[in-house]
Amino acid sequence: MATEPKEFSIEDYKDIVETFLTKGGTMADIRGLSDEDMDVIYSMAYSLYNHGKYKESEDVFKFLCFMDHMERKYLMGLAACRQMRKNYEGAVQAYSLAAVYDVEDPKAHLHAGDCFLALGRYAEAESALSAAIHWAGDKPEHLDSKNRAQSLLGLLEPQADPQAEKQGV
Repeated sequence: MATEPKEFSIEDYKDIVETFLTKGGTMADIRGLSDEDMDVIYSMAYSLYNHGKYKESEDVFKFLCFMDHMERKYLMGLAACRQMRKNYEGAVQAYSLAAVYDVEDPKAHLHAGDCFLALGRYAEAESALSAAIHWAGDKPEHLDSKNRAQSLLGLLEPQADPQAEKQGV
Protein backbone atom coordinates (compact mmCIF):
# COMPACT_ATOMS: atom_id res chain seq x y z
CA MET A 1 0.00 0.00 0.00
CA ALA A 2 1.42 3.39 -1.00
CA THR A 3 2.19 5.92 1.70
CA GLU A 4 0.66 9.34 1.61
CA PRO A 5 2.95 12.18 0.49
CA LYS A 6 4.39 14.16 3.39
CA GLU A 7 2.82 17.55 4.01
CA PHE A 8 5.37 20.34 4.54
CA SER A 9 4.86 23.43 6.66
CA ILE A 10 6.47 26.78 5.95
CA GLU A 11 8.98 26.01 8.71
CA ASP A 12 9.80 22.68 7.04
CA TYR A 13 10.49 24.48 3.77
CA LYS A 14 12.69 27.04 5.54
CA ASP A 15 14.69 24.23 7.16
CA ILE A 16 15.03 22.40 3.85
CA VAL A 17 16.27 25.50 2.02
CA GLU A 18 18.67 26.42 4.84
CA THR A 19 20.11 22.90 4.91
CA PHE A 20 20.37 22.87 1.12
CA LEU A 21 22.22 26.19 1.05
CA THR A 22 24.54 25.56 3.99
CA LYS A 23 25.31 21.84 3.75
CA GLY A 24 24.47 20.96 0.18
CA GLY A 25 21.92 18.43 -0.84
CA THR A 26 20.03 16.92 -3.69
CA MET A 27 16.47 16.73 -4.87
CA ALA A 28 16.59 13.04 -3.94
CA ASP A 29 17.28 14.08 -0.36
CA ILE A 30 14.33 16.46 -0.39
CA ARG A 31 12.03 13.89 -1.96
CA GLY A 32 13.17 11.21 0.48
CA LEU A 33 14.75 8.90 -2.11
CA SER A 34 17.32 6.65 -0.49
CA ASP A 35 20.60 5.54 -2.04
CA GLU A 36 18.97 2.15 -2.57
CA ASP A 37 16.06 3.78 -4.42
CA MET A 38 18.49 5.64 -6.65
CA ASP A 39 20.46 2.44 -7.30
CA VAL A 40 17.30 0.64 -8.43
CA ILE A 41 16.43 3.48 -10.80
CA TYR A 42 20.03 3.53 -12.09
CA SER A 43 19.84 -0.23 -12.72
CA MET A 44 16.70 0.33 -14.79
CA ALA A 45 18.38 3.09 -16.85
CA TYR A 46 21.48 0.95 -17.34
CA SER A 47 19.38 -2.03 -18.45
CA LEU A 48 17.43 0.10 -20.92
CA TYR A 49 20.72 1.39 -22.33
CA ASN A 50 22.13 -2.12 -22.68
CA HIS A 51 19.00 -3.16 -24.55
CA GLY A 52 19.42 -0.34 -27.06
CA LYS A 53 16.50 1.69 -25.73
CA TYR A 54 18.46 4.91 -25.71
CA LYS A 55 15.55 7.35 -25.65
CA GLU A 56 13.92 5.63 -22.67
CA SER A 57 17.27 5.29 -20.95
CA GLU A 58 18.06 8.96 -21.56
CA ASP A 59 14.76 9.94 -19.91
CA VAL A 60 15.60 7.90 -16.81
CA PHE A 61 19.16 9.29 -16.68
CA LYS A 62 17.74 12.84 -16.93
CA PHE A 63 15.56 12.06 -13.95
CA LEU A 64 18.56 10.69 -12.04
CA CYS A 65 20.65 13.76 -12.87
CA PHE A 66 17.83 16.01 -11.70
CA MET A 67 17.51 14.08 -8.46
CA ASP A 68 21.27 13.98 -7.80
CA HIS A 69 23.24 16.46 -9.86
CA MET A 70 26.49 15.48 -8.15
CA GLU A 71 26.56 11.80 -9.14
CA ARG A 72 29.02 11.38 -11.99
CA LYS A 73 27.77 8.01 -13.20
CA TYR A 74 24.35 9.50 -13.92
CA LEU A 75 25.97 12.17 -16.10
CA MET A 76 28.07 9.56 -17.89
CA GLY A 77 24.92 7.53 -18.57
CA LEU A 78 23.06 10.56 -19.85
CA ALA A 79 25.99 11.49 -22.08
CA ALA A 80 26.29 7.96 -23.46
CA CYS A 81 22.58 7.91 -24.35
CA ARG A 82 22.88 11.24 -26.11
CA GLN A 83 25.96 10.05 -27.97
CA MET A 84 24.18 6.89 -29.13
CA ARG A 85 21.25 9.03 -30.32
CA LYS A 86 23.72 11.24 -32.25
CA ASN A 87 22.99 14.26 -30.05
CA TYR A 88 26.70 14.98 -29.88
CA GLU A 89 26.36 18.54 -28.54
CA GLY A 90 24.22 17.32 -25.65
CA ALA A 91 26.62 14.46 -25.02
CA VAL A 92 29.60 16.82 -24.90
CA GLN A 93 27.81 18.98 -22.33
CA ALA A 94 27.15 15.99 -20.07
CA TYR A 95 30.66 14.55 -20.55
CA SER A 96 32.16 17.95 -19.76
CA LEU A 97 30.32 18.17 -16.46
CA ALA A 98 31.24 14.57 -15.64
CA ALA A 99 34.89 15.42 -16.35
CA VAL A 100 34.72 18.28 -13.84
CA TYR A 101 33.51 15.87 -11.15
CA ASP A 102 36.50 13.56 -11.71
CA VAL A 103 39.06 15.21 -13.95
CA GLU A 104 41.55 12.38 -13.46
CA ASP A 105 39.30 9.74 -15.06
CA PRO A 106 40.04 9.85 -18.80
CA LYS A 107 36.76 8.27 -19.95
CA ALA A 108 34.71 11.47 -20.08
CA HIS A 109 37.49 13.22 -22.03
CA LEU A 110 37.80 10.26 -24.42
CA HIS A 111 34.08 10.09 -25.15
CA ALA A 112 33.85 13.86 -25.53
CA GLY A 113 36.66 13.51 -28.07
CA ASP A 114 34.54 10.96 -29.97
CA CYS A 115 31.66 13.44 -30.05
CA PHE A 116 33.86 16.30 -31.23
CA LEU A 117 35.13 14.04 -34.03
CA ALA A 118 31.56 13.25 -35.05
CA LEU A 119 30.85 17.00 -35.12
CA GLY A 120 33.94 17.67 -37.25
CA ARG A 121 35.41 19.88 -34.52
CA TYR A 122 38.93 18.52 -34.78
CA ALA A 123 40.76 21.04 -32.59
CA GLU A 124 38.38 20.34 -29.71
CA ALA A 125 38.66 16.61 -30.35
CA GLU A 126 42.44 16.90 -30.19
CA SER A 127 42.21 18.77 -26.89
CA ALA A 128 39.80 16.22 -25.36
CA LEU A 129 41.87 13.25 -26.54
CA SER A 130 45.08 14.84 -25.27
CA ALA A 131 43.39 15.33 -21.88
CA ALA A 132 42.34 11.67 -21.88
CA ILE A 133 45.93 10.60 -22.56
CA HIS A 134 47.28 12.95 -19.89
CA TRP A 135 44.86 11.80 -17.18
CA ALA A 136 45.25 8.13 -18.08
CA GLY A 137 48.95 8.46 -17.41
CA ASP A 138 50.56 5.12 -16.69
CA LYS A 139 47.63 3.79 -14.68
CA PRO A 140 46.94 0.21 -15.75
CA GLU A 141 43.17 0.60 -15.22
CA HIS A 142 43.15 3.33 -17.90
CA LEU A 143 45.40 1.64 -20.45
CA ASP A 144 42.56 0.85 -22.88
CA SER A 145 41.29 4.44 -22.78
CA LYS A 146 44.80 5.78 -23.29
CA ASN A 147 45.49 3.46 -26.24
CA ARG A 148 42.20 4.39 -27.91
CA ALA A 149 42.80 8.11 -27.39
CA GLN A 150 46.31 7.80 -28.84
CA SER A 151 44.99 5.93 -31.88
CA LEU A 152 42.30 8.54 -32.52
CA LEU A 153 44.79 11.35 -32.01
CA GLY A 154 47.10 9.70 -34.55
CA LEU A 155 44.28 9.69 -37.08
CA LEU A 156 43.60 13.36 -36.39
CA GLU A 157 47.06 14.67 -37.17
CA PRO A 158 46.53 14.86 -40.94
CA GLN A 159 43.13 16.53 -40.44
CA ALA A 160 42.67 20.26 -40.48
CA ASP A 161 39.96 21.99 -38.50
CA PRO A 162 37.63 23.55 -41.09
CA GLN A 163 36.23 25.98 -38.52
CA ALA A 164 39.73 27.22 -37.66
CA GLU A 165 40.53 27.67 -41.37
CA LYS A 166 37.40 29.76 -41.84
CA GLN A 167 38.44 31.97 -38.93
CA GLY A 168 41.97 32.34 -40.22
CA VAL A 169 43.53 30.45 -37.31
